[in-house]
Amino acid sequence: MPVVRTPGELLGSASAFSPGEGVYQKGGDLRASAVGIEKVSPPPNNRASMRSGISWLSYFQWGPVFVPDDLLLSLSLLVCKLRVMPLRFQGLPVLSILRAAQSRAAVARVGSLVLGQVTAVNRMLVEVAVLAVDGHVLPEPYKGAIRAQDVRETIVENFDIAECFQPSDVVRAEVLSADGRVYLLGTAADDLGVLCADSKAGGALQPVSALLMRCSLTGQLERRKVARPPGV
Repeated sequence: MPVVRTPGELLGSASAFSPGEGVYQKGGDLRASAVGIEKVSPPPNNRASMRSGISWLSYFQWGPVFVPDDLLLSLSLLVCKLRVMPLRFQGLPVLSILRAAQSRAAVARVGSLVLGQVTAVNRMLVEVAVLAVDGHVLPEPYKGAIRAQDVRETIVENFDIAECFQPSDVVRAEVLSADGRVYLLGTAADDLGVLCADSKAGGALQPVSALLMRCSLTGQLERRKVARPPGV
């Protein structure tokens, strides 16, 4: 099944892949710079690297050499032959993001799953740019919104929506209403919510629990409504 990636999402390690179209390197990580389908391509054609290797060919040529002391010395001549050998090396697979075809259109319906990026967080509402619907990347983002009452199954007293989402977070959500110009989205299910995010320090946030994510740089915890990883 195609994997849809969103801008800033962690894709893999630079030690395992080479960045292709739609991918950039940040430190030792590769991240998506565009919305699209992840694609891994074989390494480019092997390139021949001319590297000098030395093949030693040794032989000894003996001959008498007379010196004033009438001592017989042996002269040893070492001849080395330099042979240039082409060595081939294997490159890394290329990780790319395939952008959506401009002619493709996806229609969201109630129950559809979407991927989006948080653009603004208000006291009772989260604004989302919907980037993909049911695995289909959209040519242009749609407007979406998550209301405070649709974030979790139950809302506790003194609920703060800013402890669930922050601008630039990448989220997975369910379409609750698709009748108007703005999709109403929900993240109540365990596998819905924040997929990836950046910390206040600029590091990648890694899921710790349903409520917390840890900064890869500082180790500090930040609160989010975390989407449960697949298979967990």
